[in-house]
Amino acid sequence: MPTGQQLINGALTDIMILEQGGTPNASDSTSALNELNNQWDGWGIDDGLIYGTLAKSYVWPLNTSTVAIGPAAAAPFNVAPPTRVYEAYFATPNVPRRKLKLIPRELYFDHADLSASSALAPEELYIGWGIDGATGDFNMSAWPMVSVNWTLELEQAIPFFTWDLATNFFVPPGYKDPIQKALAYRLLSQFGSAVQPQVAEVVMRLGMAAEARIREMNRINRLMQPGMERQPGSPPPDAGAK
Repeated sequence: MPTGQQLINGALTDIMILEQGGTPNASDSTSALNELNNQWDGWGIDDGLIYGTLAKSYVWPLNTSTVAIGPAAAAPFNVAPPTRVYEAYFATPNVPRRKLKLIPRELYFDHADLSASSALAPEELYIGWGIDGATGDFNMSAWPMVSVNWTLELEQAIPFFTWDLATNFFVPPGYKDPIQKALAYRLLSQFGSAVQPQVAEVVMRLGMAAEARIREMNRINRLMQPGMERQPGSPPPDAGAK
């Protein structure tokens, strides 16, 4: 249950900018906190580094094809939008739960009538991931729209909270150390020549190993498909096989 400050103190100690048990100045703490949140935000779009999924339910407005989701949207969609949606389901009383097909933009707009309606259930869900820079919202569209009350159930990536210096946040057992080591690696560029070369070499090695440890823990804990935990850009396991 670390605070942002505890992770930062540990990372600064790892690169020997801070003495063991010392306290960094406000400027270094703020700069390192920004880097921690940048790291956290980036991990939110990397399957190998996302450590959980979350089931969320939203009551869909009657006879509506498109809704906005985000901080400026109407309730119940006025929430932080998901970074990733893995599965979507249609649910309504007395009707079997039904999986919706997640479709890309071109398939959604291929429909001749986007306002088509059905008395049964929607079949597809199009998520427009382009976030409105003014509101923070993006749109989701169900096709066809239905004339019954229903609930959209999303299996989505767990939202990555914003770290601050004082709040204790819950992270899964075993994750605190690799998060700290990955942060120390990222802080090397900020402190440059102030970090001794031999220390930087060790921190780089431990930082890369830390992300690999998280990927491996996620692969096992989340039963991820083979290859999802690999480093981005690395070849698939069978690349080059004859």
